[in-house]
Amino acid sequence: MIFTIFIVLISIISLLVLHEFGHFVVAKRFGVKVEEFGVGYPPRLFGKKIGETFYSLNLIPFGAFVRIPGADGQDETIENSRAFQKKPIWQRTLILLGGAVSFWLVAAVLLTIVFLLGAPQTISDTEAGPLVNPKVQVLAVVSGSPAEEAGIKVGDAIKQFKVADQEFQVSTVAAVQEMTEEYGGEAVVLVIERGIELLEISLVPRVSPPSGEGPMGVALVRTAERSYPLWQSLFKGVDATFNLTQAVV
Repeated sequence: MIFTIFIVLISIISLLVLHEFGHFVVAKRFGVKVEEFGVGYPPRLFGKKIGETFYSLNLIPFGAFVRIPGADGQDETIENSRAFQKKPIWQRTLILLGGAVSFWLVAAVLLTIVFLLGAPQTISDTEAGPLVNPKVQVLAVVSGSPAEEAGIKVGDAIKQFKVADQEFQVSTVAAVQEMTEEYGGEAVVLVIERGIELLEISLVPRVSPPSGEGPMGVALVRTAERSYPLWQSLFKGVDATFNLTQAVV
């Protein structure tokens, strides 16, 4: 738990630093004076001036900041050509958007790496070829269903289906659906992969389930890991960033 909290804090701080770095880079690009780039909030621990900008590390870690004279709307006694307020509105807009744009760029790069190395993908039952770790996963569990009562969770992967002395390997959604319909009303055992654990879960599929719920009361999807060449990974990384942005909105 402590390690998880530490990772979350480091991630949040890194995102805030990245956000302010976006403002910083665009402001520098347009010749706006940047007095200070700080990681954390004052009181200051130490820092160093490089060129005209002072780079500081501060005591309170939850944030970062860029000090740009005039960005708060007040007049500053600096060269007119270097003042934030004296820049064209399109440049000021890009400086303000720099933080958010940096998130999109980094997200696209990270997702590109994910697709290049290999990422879980939804695939059809009929899809063959060089698939890595194909499995049937639980996408949703209906409230009050046999699956919920048995303790099946979203993300579980169904590996085997056991009835009496028989064991069946399952690797497609259709196979699981056929088994639960065939053995409706009978006690069955599902071998479930949950993270690094293998669990055996007993349940009784319903003979006459409510419409749209199925005998177990789960929504299933077939997945497999798949990697792509660099040019496809770039496209998929950008596309995934766009889709995630839409989903957040």
